[in-house]
Amino acid sequence: MQVENGQVVTLTYTATDADGKLLEAVRQPIAYLHGRNNFIEALEGALAGLSAGESFEVAVQDAYGPAPTQEPVAVPKKEFPKGWDFWTGLMFAAPGSDGQRANLFVHGVRGSRVLVSPEHPWGGRKVTFQGTIVGIRAATYEEHQHGHAHGPGGHHHG
Repeated sequence: MQVENGQVVTLTYTATDADGKLLEAVRQPIAYLHGRNNFIEALEGALAGLSAGESFEVAVQDAYGPAPTQEPVAVPKKEFPKGWDFWTGLMFAAPGSDGQRANLFVHGVRGSRVLVSPEHPWGGRKVTFQGTIVGIRAATYEEHQHGHAHGPGGHHHG
């Protein structure tokens, strides 16, 4: 089986910037539904046609979007749920000023404040992804309907 639209792809990877600095290390396999825009779009395209067990190395300019144009806002940690683990690049949803949910990204932590912005902190950078396709399977009917991969034992929406 090869990576193609409608397949659930499980993989591990590391992401490094042009200077070789490690940005992200996904060592526990993650799964995504290929072709439904719920993974890094440029990386998805590069994975098409690969098979389970194959390794990949792909360099992508602007993998995380354009370079940030605004300074992140410092938010007190106490404004977040207790026990949150913050890391650069973490995406979370927050209520926007118009009542809609807005995706925000963590740019870093300074003492008791978390730096956040709607722009990804690694935007505008050339990022090299190295990893392995761990597995590929056909998506279930429910996964197709929901537009994303579900974990072992199913997935429940709140």
